[in-house]
Amino acid sequence: SGQKGVLSFFVHQVRRRDKLSVEEFADRLRVSPDEISSIEQNPKYDPQPRTLHKLAGYTKVPAANLVRITPDAHNADAAIESASMQFAASSDDVASLSRTERRRLNDFVKFLVQYKGNDKANAR
Repeated sequence: SGQKGVLSFFVHQVRRRDKLSVEEFADRLRVSPDEISSIEQNPKYDPQPRTLHKLAGYTKVPAANLVRITPDAHNADAAIESASMQFAASSDDVASLSRTERRRLNDFVKFLVQYKGNDKANAR
């Protein structure tokens, strides 16, 4: 299963929101630009744990919830699936985010920040 492309879309939208190039964004996160490019351009790319950790710090989204939107996520439940699909459906790739895109990104971030998930999904 896993969320095809949701993380790549999320990273791309956050970067656009903050009007940063791939290099600038990578610099903020202190990860390699290649890692950011890979995440954005390859929906199946599974990022380094360290990258997810840095991204979590940058977006204030708990790392555990970012993991849930990676391509390899096996613990995504209906709530994550639904929020992810709504969010990913909002793509309109212009230079800076439209008001609607910004609102959807904010809503998705808010969802991910507050999301607790079901405990069964968290069991390793």
